Amino acid sequence: MDEFWDDRMMRSLAAPSGDRDVVAHLLGKYYANWQAALTDEEARLPLFSAPLRRARVELESRGTDPVFMAWLHRLEFLLNAPKARDQELEPPPSPALAPRAGSGRFPLLSLSECPRLASMLCAPERPSTLAADLIDREVTAALDQIGANWPEAICDIEAFARALFVIEAPAGMYPSGSDASLPFILKVTCAPGSWPALLADSLLHEVAHVKLRIAMRLAQFCDDDETPRFRHPWRADDRPLRAVILAAHAFVSIFGWYSRLAVAASPNHAARTEAQRLRTEVGTALVALRDASELTELGRRLTTHLGATYVADCNRMDSLT
Repeated sequence: MDEFWDDRMMRSLAAPSGDRDVVAHLLGKYYANWQAALTDEEARLPLFSAPLRRARVELESRGTDPVFMAWLHRLEFLLNAPKARDQELEPPPSPALAPRAGSGRFPLLSLSECPRLASMLCAPERPSTLAADLIDREVTAALDQIGANWPEAICDIEAFARALFVIEAPAGMYPSGSDASLPFILKVTCAPGSWPALLADSLLHEVAHVKLRIAMRLAQFCDDDETPRFRHPWRADDRPLRAVILAAHAFVSIFGWYSRLAVAASPNHAARTEAQRLRTEVGTALVALRDASELTELGRRLTTHLGATYVADCNRMDSLT
């Protein structure tokens, strides 16, 4: 097994760990392998450079190995000179950047800026018409709740969420989404006045998808022929094994989110109800994964770490009684 996928990496991949070194290495390797696929359209979007430059400053001060520094050098070169990729450039300056809250951290994208976002819309969704400052307040409230209850997850959000495509949906619906062809862009529902945990749920869920898709681009987690013959609790139809892995992985994090809210200093009954439902559903999905013979060694290791995370969150819920 490639040393890159050690237990430290797998723990961080299974659920937010707050391990910035591991997250930065995953992103570095991703870009080193993805450089040929970075289109000029994507390079022009203001999604990529600030978080990795901040990570570079942090890691340089810790004596990071030169291989990783070469990855960051190449990444910054691609983002700053997308039309002249064969030139040799000195690394651009990397000032330490203070974190910013709300949509200030996440540029808000529109269909006019990125027409490909239309592929992420499903009826009856529509692009949000809310003012940016109102969206900013809602996003900030969600991030504040995550920071207070699961601070380790902020690291993943900073690394894997670079822009938001904000939508509106009928009352009581909170759809979200992400797309492998539009990495780091999250589709989220903004409904002013709603429970901040719902928007936080969407951010955590889609960030988990982004992170695992990056890992799946770098290594094989299953021998999947894309035939839909597996089931998981969140869809009524058969799904390919890859889709089951993605779903189980994301919902392990969402179970972890609501279990933390359920045992918080000011516990929420809705959080406890949601956590109890997810406990059953995630357990069912993990059994389906463990029984899948098509998992590779790396897929089995991921499933093991997901199971360990799930058990820890079940123990947290058990502490309520």
